[in-house]
Amino acid sequence: FVESVRPGDDGPGRYHDGERWRNLVAREETLHVRGGDSVALTVRETRHGPLVNDLLPRSREPLALAWSGAWPGDGIGPWLRAARAGDGDAFVAALARHHEPALAVAWVDVRGQGGTQVVGWIPSRALPSGLVPVSGRSTWAQWQEPVPAERLPAARLGARRPTLVVADGPLERGAHRRVEWLWRTGERQRRIETLLAEAAAEGPVGLPRMAALQLAATSGGARELLDSVASLAGSPAQLGPEGREVLALLQDWDGVASRESGGAAVYHVFLGRLTRALLEPVLGPELFERYVALVHANPRPLVARILAGAEGWG
Repeated sequence: FVESVRPGDDGPGRYHDGERWRNLVAREETLHVRGGDSVALTVRETRHGPLVNDLLPRSREPLALAWSGAWPGDGIGPWLRAARAGDGDAFVAALARHHEPALAVAWVDVRGQGGTQVVGWIPSRALPSGLVPVSGRSTWAQWQEPVPAERLPAARLGARRPTLVVADGPLERGAHRRVEWLWRTGERQRRIETLLAEAAAEGPVGLPRMAALQLAATSGGARELLDSVASLAGSPAQLGPEGREVLALLQDWDGVASRESGGAAVYHVFLGRLTRALLEPVLGPELFERYVALVHANPRPLVARILAGAEGWG
């Protein structure tokens, strides 16, 4: 929350909660450092949480960090009850009162039921925040109550959904999402879904095939990107010796991203250098670093589209 803060005549200062000015709450914390001197820290709080802007690497407006774990709740009891559940329905019901941390749970029971369920105290928002700091004085931004457990994202196995994959993708999509998320790209999840569909098309999928799918390490989309690279690079004779060696390693790579693969190592270094060469001149160094640091950013599809467009332009 972005807070409106002003110094007080005495004490830690005051902040505006949207209706009136209130005193900041201050407390002293002592951080005991192994092998060094203890550090005294003054923590100032609004009704949302502690002010954290002084801990950030650059100067920022007063920012208070709200955390559902600071609210009363039970993070252990629901799991103890879930461990004694007789079936999947009882398991999900037991976790309905789980408080913190918010988790995405995949479950299956001996009767063949299975599914996914998000659990935890997640604030119900009148309007989406866009995952950026919101005004501490705005009534719409306040945490009033959690999203009800029965409205948290969930999915069940069934005739219309024979498989469920829980990896690096979102658990709900579309314009009417009930919860704001920071997910990774979903590339791993899409790859698993493709492999499962291919395996199922060949007949029943047994345990050995499932184990092989879990260990699959082929990099999806890499081959198409490298084909564009080879086309745009032209004749290897035009390149220097290092360029020819890199191009040969990339062309000979089988796409398997194992730790023993020299081609995989070259590919990932090459993709990072290529991404920087294409995007940094447009975005600038600071914005480029912020982009590649995002947990949900995946430059590969963007780079592949740029290369495909360059091929089309000749």
